[in-house]
Amino acid sequence: MTKEEIAALKIKLQKLVKGEYYTDPGWTGKSVEVDRGDNNPEAYAASAQTREAVNSIGAAHGCHQCLTHVEVDENQTWIGDHIPPTALDGTNAEKAVVKTCGLPERRLLPQCQGCMRKQPAVVAQVKSMSQAEMVEWLKRNAKTVDGRMIFGGWGTKTSGKDQTWVETSGAEVTATQSAKIQPIGKMLGCHSCGQTRYPASSYIADHVFPAELGKTWAEKAFALIGVAYPRNIGFRPHCPLCSSKQGGARWDGIIDAVAAYAAENNVVDYSGTMKSAAARYEKKKDASDSKMDTK
Repeated sequence: MTKEEIAALKIKLQKLVKGEYYTDPGWTGKSVEVDRGDNNPEAYAASAQTREAVNSIGAAHGCHQCLTHVEVDENQTWIGDHIPPTALDGTNAEKAVVKTCGLPERRLLPQCQGCMRKQPAVVAQVKSMSQAEMVEWLKRNAKTVDGRMIFGGWGTKTSGKDQTWVETSGAEVTATQSAKIQPIGKMLGCHSCGQTRYPASSYIADHVFPAELGKTWAEKAFALIGVAYPRNIGFRPHCPLCSSKQGGARWDGIIDAVAAYAAENNVVDYSGTMKSAAARYEKKKDASDSKMDTK
């Protein structure tokens, strides 16, 4: 890396440590601080207590990145819910659902965040039943929220512009499938509870320092670059929509750049995962250099 690249990286790391990189300057809340310590498991995986504290801050101050208040935001993301749930695969409950509802295939329906959080407990309950018990349970609960979490809240129109479901290709909801679910959710709401306006009801506890840099090699790289490594990890409320966009590009190439710097400076304890990050940085740099040469 050149001196100019290192200087630019240093500025980014200073902003990162201060929690200024992705937080809107107008956000008025504070972080929930967790002592990073030595391999503290709560430093990057928020505990229930931390999540509760973060949601209290979110209720007062909104999402730290976009400032929205999720409880009154109609533009949050509807969840693509597998019906029947994938957790029922190969169980008596799955056979009972097919027998009772005659579902031709699994599909995705829009679901709100609140129902998504409650659904695993309902699925665990029905999985413990025999097939006969499950058939009776479905008949009794056909119009309840619990029942709709198992076999869906409405019928399926299979074609045309008013199709009310999305085909699924596996246990994971793809970005394309999620995009297709959004207009259905806006039109019909949550298939489980029938709530039609607001997809989200709580915030995600977002650590403002990337977990990928919570390693010994990264701490040593920070020291060489001349940036104080954080002792505490701050969590801030993140709306589901902002959280869904974060991914690898969220950190603006910082992780890969630190990894490349560590590789160049022979930092010990250098992990295989971060070797890949360093390789990505060099590949991107080479592509950029090549593009400049052709101009």
